Amino acid sequence: MREKVKQTERRPTAQKSATGWPFESKYEYLPTGKLCLSILNLYCTGARTNWADTEHLKIEDRLTDFFEGLVEAAAILRKRRLEAQERERQWAEEARRRIEREEQQRREQAFLDKLLGEAERWQKSQLIRSYIDAVRITAIQKDGVVSPASDLGKWLEWAKERADRLDPLLSRLSPSREKGEDS
Repeated sequence: MREKVKQTERRPTAQKSATGWPFESKYEYLPTGKLCLSILNLYCTGARTNWADTEHLKIEDRLTDFFEGLVEAAAILRKRRLEAQERERQWAEEARRRIEREEQQRREQAFLDKLLGEAERWQKSQLIRSYIDAVRITAIQKDGVVSPASDLGKWLEWAKERADRLDPLLSRLSPSREKGEDS
């Protein structure tokens, strides 16, 4: 509840304001003696938000209308609250879906990275095997035979083990890998 006021333009005075405040308002507000009941924070609804004294009706005579306006305002505010909750629920659902998509993309990228890593390891193991075969063929052409006990024979066996260890196809099929052991 508030009292309506009448706004009038102030007449300029040469004196300083009584409060000492240098920036005095351009307007003066005078009481009218008319009371007004208002519902605040009910913007853009089309609902009535003010009831005031008029020449024919006092504010006391308008209390029923005011209380009906309060009930209507409560319904509007409840509807707004429910709509806001629904918007928040939708935003939360969209955020959850976005997080799920991002997580799925991270998993996909991790699988792809692993696949590419395995393909590179397989390619390197094939390169090493090709090199071992070339060394063996060259040694056989030169000396006729490669003894497993010779330095070259030992090196060829060591290199084959490294190629096998690097090869993801062999490590996937290895029973020791299935048990969680690493060579």
